[in-house]
Amino acid sequence: MVRINLLADRAGVAELPRPAVLPLWLPVALLSVSAAAGLLWLDWQRSQRELADLQVRLASLRAELAQMESLREQVAQFEQQKAAIERQLDQIGRLEQNRVDAEYLLEAVAATVARSPRLWLTTLTRKQSGVRFQGQAASLDSIAGFMTQLRRSGAFEQVTLKQAEQQPSSEPAIFQFELQAQFQRVAGTTGAMAGGRP
Repeated sequence: MVRINLLADRAGVAELPRPAVLPLWLPVALLSVSAAAGLLWLDWQRSQRELADLQVRLASLRAELAQMESLREQVAQFEQQKAAIERQLDQIGRLEQNRVDAEYLLEAVAATVARSPRLWLTTLTRKQSGVRFQGQAASLDSIAGFMTQLRRSGAFEQVTLKQAEQQPSSEPAIFQFELQAQFQRVAGTTGAMAGGRP
């Protein structure tokens, strides 16, 4: 029988070279690092796109804000113009009312003077609702008739004679007079002052 020593002494026997084998963990590690780098790169790209979108949106919001600020300034100007126009309209309304009242006053005075013969008005002064008449008359009866006509017109209240005196050097006799009265517009009146006459 032949004996073969399978466990040869290693000192004297040359070993056959082993083929080079990469360790298994190295490709797994390389794949893991590559996958992680790829994911990080994709995440960075996504973040860059989001950042660019946000910058575009921020720019559009800033432009919109500037436009809104411009509109706000225009609205403030329009509000000022509106307030000025409303003040002007109020003033026009007051002037129109004063014109209508003045027209009614003159119409009432004209109708009253027409019924008072031998009487001349020289001054008519109005302060708010108070009216002062100054004039001349041929007699005291003419002045009394004028006062009566003023009361009957319904446009004047509290008609009082402030002064009446005869001119010393006038022939025939001429009386200077001054009256005061409260003017009130009669409700429901028509005529030139209310637009009833063209």
